[in-house]
Amino acid sequence: MLRLHTRWLTAFSLFLLVAALTGCSSFGVHSPSGSSSVLSPINVEVRWSPTNGERDLKILLNSADITAQFIHSAREAKAQLTLPPGSYTLEASAIVYDPLYRKESLRRDTAMFTVTPPASQIALTVIPNPIMLLPGTSQTIDVNVTRAGGAAASPEPVRITLSDLPAAVTATPPNTTIAANDSAASITLTTSAQAQAAGGRVVIDADTNSPAGTITAQERVALRIARRPGDFQIARISASNTGTRVTSPDQRYVLEIVPGGGIGLATALGARFKPAGNTIPPLDLGFNMGRLLSLTQSYGGAGFCGGSTAGFAVSGVNPGSGVVAGTDFVVFASRLQANAPQARIEAWGVRPPVLGQPASYAFGPQAWFTSDCSMLMVLSAQSAQSGVERHLATFVDMASGATVCSLAFDQDPSVAGFRARLVNTPSEDRVELTADNTTRTCSVH
Repeated sequence: MLRLHTRWLTAFSLFLLVAALTGCSSFGVHSPSGSSSVLSPINVEVRWSPTNGERDLKILLNSADITAQFIHSAREAKAQLTLPPGSYTLEASAIVYDPLYRKESLRRDTAMFTVTPPASQIALTVIPNPIMLLPGTSQTIDVNVTRAGGAAASPEPVRITLSDLPAAVTATPPNTTIAANDSAASITLTTSAQAQAAGGRVVIDADTNSPAGTITAQERVALRIARRPGDFQIARISASNTGTRVTSPDQRYVLEIVPGGGIGLATALGARFKPAGNTIPPLDLGFNMGRLLSLTQSYGGAGFCGGSTAGFAVSGVNPGSGVVAGTDFVVFASRLQANAPQARIEAWGVRPPVLGQPASYAFGPQAWFTSDCSMLMVLSAQSAQSGVERHLATFVDMASGATVCSLAFDQDPSVAGFRARLVNTPSEDRVELTADNTTRTCSVH
C-alpha cells in the first residue's frame, strides 16, 4: 500500500513539473545557432514565449546595437544581415513575462558564429546573346566576368578563349585577357562574304588563378549566320532562242542558248551558264518552250538573278502541244558555283478550269530573288483545286535547293501593294509576303 502511494506521489510530481515547465516563459536566439559557420547574408531570428510577453528588446552584434534592423512581431524578431567574413557575437536581451511566477524578469541569450567567405568563383556574361551575323559583316561582342569570393578579394587576370566557331566565322582576337583591375573584354566576330546561313553555338571559356587554385567558367552562346534581308526582285527571262548570248549584270557570267541534245540534255533547248575565264565547269539547265492559253503563244527561257550569282530556266513540260492537264511548267535554278544544288519547282502556267469549261486565266511563271541570290521565290498560277486564290508563291533556299514554304494569294503581282521580302529576327529568318492587303509569313530555318 505504501508503495502504491509513493508511485501516486511520483506521478503527481511529474505532472506538476510538466505543468510548471509548460507555464514557464522562454527567450533566446533561434538562428544562427551557436558556434556555427555561415555564409552572408545571414538570417537572424530571436524568439520568445508567451506571445506578446516581452518588452525592451535589445540586440547587439559585437557590442553594436542593431535592434532597429529587426522586424518585430508578437513572438519573434527577424532580420537579414549582410556581413563581411569574420567572427561575431550576437547578444539578445528583453524583459519577459513569466506566467508561472506571474512576474517579469530580464532574460539574455548569446550566439557566437563565424561568417566564412564564399568559394572563389567567376561567372561570364556575353552581350549580345544570342549572336546574329550577316554574310560579309562583323559584330563586336562583350565578354563580362564577375569575380566572387577569393577571386574578388584577390583578383587576378582572366584568360578568355573562343572555340567551336563556324568555319565561315573568325574571331579577333581569338584569345584575350581581362586585366585584374578590369571586368570586360571585346571580341570582334567576322563572317566571310560567301557564308551560308547556319546555326550553332560558340564556346567561351575563362580561367584565372585564385587562393583556391585555378578556377574556370564557360558560356555557350547561340550563334546564327542569317541570310541577308531585303525585298525579292523579279529576274527577267533574257534568252529563249538558240544562238542567243547574254552577259550577267556583273559581267562575270555568260548565258548561251544551245540545242539541248548537243550538251547531253533530254530537252529541246539548253541554257548554258559559263563563268568568265571558264574557271569552273559550265552550268547547264535544260528547258522546253511552253504555251499559256494560245497554241501560238510560246513561253519559257533563262536568265540571271540580279545579284549575278544564280541562274534560272523556265521550261514547259509538254512541248509541241496545248495546255496540259497537269503542271504546265518547271522552274529550275542554281547558284553559279561548282557542285551547287539545283532547285526544281513545278509551276502552273494556266489556272485549270472547272471540268468542262475553258481555261480563262494564265500567268507565266516568274523567278524572283533576294539581292544576294540566297532565296528564290517562284510565282505561278494556282490550281483551282487547291484554293480560291489565283496565285502561288513558292520559296526556295538556294543554299540547299529545298522548298521552304508556299503562300497563296489573289492579287496581280504587278499591281501596287504586292511585296515579298526576307526579314531577320534574333532566332530565325522569315519570309513576309504582302498581297490582298494582308501579310502572310513563313519561317526559314
